[in-house]
Parts: sequence; C-alpha cells; structure tokens
Amino acid sequence: MKSWKIGAIAGLIAGLIAGLVVIFTTIPLSFKLGLWYYNLPFPPETPFIKIALTEITLIALWGIFMGIIYAKIQDLIPGKGVFKGLLFGFAYYLIYSIRLAIGSVAYGFTLAAVYCLMLIAPIIYGLMLGVLYKAPKEKMKVTKNNMKSGIIPGVITGLIFGLAVTIKFILSAYFGTILGFMETYPDYLKDVGFMIGQYGTHTVFNMFFMGIFGAFYAMFYDRIPGEGIIKGSVFGIIIWAIIDLQIGLYYLVYEQLGWALFLGLVSFDIYVFFGLVLEGLYKRRASALLIAGAVFVIMIIRTIMLPSG
Repeated sequence: MKSWKIGAIAGLIAGLIAGLVVIFTTIPLSFKLGLWYYNLPFPPETPFIKIALTEITLIALWGIFMGIIYAKIQDLIPGKGVFKGLLFGFAYYLIYSIRLAIGSVAYGFTLAAVYCLMLIAPIIYGLMLGVLYKAPKEKMKVTKNNMKSGIIPGVITGLIFGLAVTIKFILSAYFGTILGFMETYPDYLKDVGFMIGQYGTHTVFNMFFMGIFGAFYAMFYDRIPGEGIIKGSVFGIIIWAIIDLQIGLYYLVYEQLGWALFLGLVSFDIYVFFGLVLEGLYKRRASALLIAGAVFVIMIIRTIMLPSG
C-alpha cells in the first residue's frame, strides 16, 4: 500500500480517537468552567449532539489530511516510531491551538484563549498516529535540509505578512461595515485607528510563527509538491488549510458567516502570498516576489469588492 494511503487511514483512525477525547473531556470541562465555545450558548440551548458531531467530523477529516502530510515527511522527523508522531502532534498543537490562543489574547478574548490551550486533540492525534502508522517497505529518497536556513526568510516574511494582514483587516472592516458583513463583530474591529495600532502586535506574532514555518519549509522543502513558485503556493495553502480553513468551517457550521469569512474561510490568497514571499526570500527568486505582489493587489481588489476576511 502506498504511504499516503497508509497515512490517510491511520490519520482517520487517530482523528476519530482524538475527536472522542475532545467530546468527552475538553468540551464538557470547558462548559463546566464557563469558557467560550464559538460564541454559542451552552447546552442544552445548543444541542450537545450538534457539537459532538461537528467536532468528530472536522477532527476526523483533518486527521486524514494531516495523516497524508505525516506520511510524506515522517522519515524526516527526528526520533523513531511513536515519538515521531508525538513530535508531529506537538508541532500541530503549536501552530493551531497555541497560535489561536495567542491571537485571542491579542484581541482581548481571554476565555477563548484558555479554551484554545485546552484543545489538546492535536497532541492526542499525533500520539495515536505514531502508534498506528506503519511505514511502507519502499523508502523515499532522504534529502536533509538545514531547517535553520529557513528561519530568517520566515521572520522577514512574517514582517511583510503582518503588514499585509493589517491592510487586509482594515479594508475588510471598513468595507464590511458599510456592506453589512460585520454586524456581529466587536466595535473595535471596525475602528481603523485601533487596527493600525494592532500592526505591531501582528508583526511580532507573525514574525514568530513565520520563523517556525520558514524552518519547516526548509526542512521539508523537497517533499512539498511542485517546483519554484508552485512549491511556495502549495505550502501557503497547506498552512491555510491547517489553520484558517479549519477554524472557519467551525464558525460556518455554527451559522456565524461573518466570523467564518473574517477568520479566513475563503482567504487562501493571503497564504498564497505568504508562500510566494517565503519562496522568493528562501531561494532568492525574484519572480516569486513579483508574483506575490500581483497576488496582493488582486487580494486587495477582492477584499474591497467582496469582504471575506
């Protein structure tokens, strides 16, 4: 059986197990503590069965997706067997749960941040993936790249990305308010002055995480599909799917379209921009930077015409 199929099956089972852990531990505990849960009224006003089905479905689907990624890179992850999966799970927890928690704190959503830290499903998932995944006999070519070489390009990308996100947020807030997309948003997200002031927060936040993404980009560069600008674009879309698409789908299922759009349900273009900038800086590829500029212009036009986060 091909490695990606093994990864998909192992990822599905690991995702189902992680989903069950969330349903029977994290969610009840968060309700008991009175924590935020996607702005929903607590059960029984919001049926627990809807919450349970949403959690296990999305976690299982992302389990398949992350399992395929794991199959592509598991031989490059340090350690052996279960430890590889656990390390993968901790990395997943870092870029999903911890990133969401830090972002929530930056906007004053303390209860949401506490809940995000309780989202240990990625760690459970990684542990189970390490147990379940059995590498095929045929070995892939191993080319080890120095992950440190991607940190500086990633940090610089974060600086640029922070500015791009701030501009996008300001335009989304301004035009979204005019066209009625943001009636459920806190007032300060409609305050352009506040959003400009948030640039420093976005910059530090994105420089930190983009430095990590840059390290991953360098480490797994040869396993990312495509060549050149395609490779950078694919990497950006993968990061978008892991982070923003997942959280956006939660809000969509819970019928909060404004938040789903604002938090990136359809904003893969900003991550394509990120991937192209990273590729341009990492490989010193001017064409990637020029195309990134074109993508940014298209993204701004789309934001003005149809606010979507």
